[in-house]
Amino acid sequence: MDCYRAVIRAGERGLTWDECSAQLDLPIACSGRFTELFEMGLIVRNGERRRTRAGATATVHVAAPIGKESRP
Repeated sequence: MDCYRAVIRAGERGLTWDECSAQLDLPIACSGRFTELFEMGLIVRNGERRRTRAGATATVHVAAPIGKESRP
């Protein structure tokens, strides 16, 4: 499962890049993949922020509604 599928499965709750990395047990952060998905309009920010494992805050993303992909 990749980051995009993880965001879809999270539904309205969404995920931060850090939560996604933890769920997928990735040794590296998937923040770069989140940037790619956002730039492609496949995920959008939901306005929330959550703490990362390191204590910083990260933006929560959800899957873009089908047919309403958002471009920055």
